[in-house]
Amino acid sequence: FFGTMPPSHDPSDTRVFVGNLPQGVDKREVEDVFRRFGGVTDVWIARKPESGFGFVYFRDRRDAEDACDECNRREKISGHLLRVEISHGKGAKGGGGGWT
Repeated sequence: FFGTMPPSHDPSDTRVFVGNLPQGVDKREVEDVFRRFGGVTDVWIARKPESGFGFVYFRDRRDAEDACDECNRREKISGHLLRVEISHGKGAKGGGGGWT
C-alpha cells in the first residue's frame, strides 16, 4: 500500500515518525531540520503513493526525544506544520507512526 518498507537499521537507532510532509519533499530538506539535534543516521520518506510521512533515524534516543519536543507542531517545511513523535511500531504495520 505504501510502497517499499523502510530499510533495516541498527536496533540501537531511535526511529522518529515525521508526518504532514509536503508533496515532493527532498530527503535533504528533512535531514536539515533534524540534524541540529544530533546524529541522524538516515531519513526515509514514503513515496508510493505520496503519503506525507517519513522516518528520521537517530543514533541517540535523547537526540530523538529533543527533536520531538522541539519540532512537533512547531517546525515547518514548505509551510507544512510537521507532526513529530517517537515511533513505537512493533510489526509490519505497527502503531505510533509506522513500521518497525
